[in-house]
Amino acid sequence: MAYNNINKFLSSILLSTISIVIRTYNEEKWIRHCLSAIFSQDFEHFDVVIVDNNSTDKTLSIVNSFPVKKIIKIEKYLPGLALNMGVQANNAKYYVFLSAHCIPCDKYWLKNLLQHINQNKFIMGAYGRQVPLPSSEPIDKRDLWMTFSCESRVSKLDGFFHNANSIVRASYFDNNLFDQKVTNAEDHLWGKKVINSGFQLAYCADAKVFHHHGLHQGSPPKRVSGVVKQLEKNMKDENIQIPDSLTISGSLIYTIIIMPKYLGDKIGSQIKSYIQIISQIESLKKIFFIIPEKINHTNEFSDSAKEIYFLERDFFKTSLESDTKLLLQEILNYIETKYMVPDHILYLNASYINKKSNLINLINTHLSTNFSITLIGQKTYQCIWANNDKLGYQPVSPDLLKPKNSRKPLYNVFYGLGTIYLTCDLRDTVNSELITGILEIEENQSINRLK
Repeated sequence: MAYNNINKFLSSILLSTISIVIRTYNEEKWIRHCLSAIFSQDFEHFDVVIVDNNSTDKTLSIVNSFPVKKIIKIEKYLPGLALNMGVQANNAKYYVFLSAHCIPCDKYWLKNLLQHINQNKFIMGAYGRQVPLPSSEPIDKRDLWMTFSCESRVSKLDGFFHNANSIVRASYFDNNLFDQKVTNAEDHLWGKKVINSGFQLAYCADAKVFHHHGLHQGSPPKRVSGVVKQLEKNMKDENIQIPDSLTISGSLIYTIIIMPKYLGDKIGSQIKSYIQIISQIESLKKIFFIIPEKINHTNEFSDSAKEIYFLERDFFKTSLESDTKLLLQEILNYIETKYMVPDHILYLNASYINKKSNLINLINTHLSTNFSITLIGQKTYQCIWANNDKLGYQPVSPDLLKPKNSRKPLYNVFYGLGTIYLTCDLRDTVNSELITGILEIEENQSINRLK
């Protein structure tokens, strides 16, 4: 009896109409494999709509050899907009979204998607499993195997949804389309709205497709950055609190300010200037002035809210001709024997006329990235050459003779204006491959230095 009821239920489902929407742009390599698998399904009641973004290869020639219902051509590509246009071009009871470089693994793919979305009336969308091809990049294989498990499930709280291989109910989707303005993660945004509206999403491990490019197409930086920005916006209302010690204000940063001897009678005024600036930056906890000789009037700086220390340069063994980083390492070693180990060290040279905004932007940039070292720099398109002992003078960049608008800029870097180190990496004397970042300031910003 139960078996007959299941058969009746499946029969009613199989009579439903499905519209499969596929976005294409120069998919000549994959589209034949994709469409061949689709039109080999053990399922009859479906149409295929292609939304093409000005392909310049043989994509459309191959598409035309299959019985697709419609081809829509678009000029400007936005992922949600393209899929919405494909949906609105062909009314159906269900819409299936499939990437052009996804290939259904078997002839039951479409039937499995449909069965999973119809497990109960609260499921508004279901997405299927994605598995890599042998030729997929290792990073894509890792992401696909780790993201898409072999166990199906229904989610009431998790809004994860991936439209490279998915199905949605027209009764819901027609009034709740993808966001047409975002450049990435339109499926994740849609999935979260489904959950927030009290509905459910399903994951069907049996509806498998091969996906050569993986989740992030080899993770090119520009694409990853776009996806992350959109997801971060989506996560703001989840009230995830970052620990105070990881915030700007809660970070433990010690400042080392070197006072060059040639500043002479300007040393006192520069100390006052830097104390005034740093006192306004909460994350800078202690200030260590490295002075050329003992200062008799240090008590006049005691009103500052910061802890201020004056250390004579001669106390340290690093020679005046040595790399400044060696001196900073020696100073750090001294500091750590007497005080708490800081998270970061900010190095400044007091000969620069500095600004609070420079330092705040430098700290923000450093703490919001994975940089070991962050410096302040300005773009330059000057033709800079250096002496190569074997080849004579050579350009520091091979594209210096190209027109300015077609070459990458170089950077003038001002170490003493502000260089911030992750403490453990400043201490590291072995690793030469530390990640360095630059806080880029405007080309027209004047850099003033006392002489």
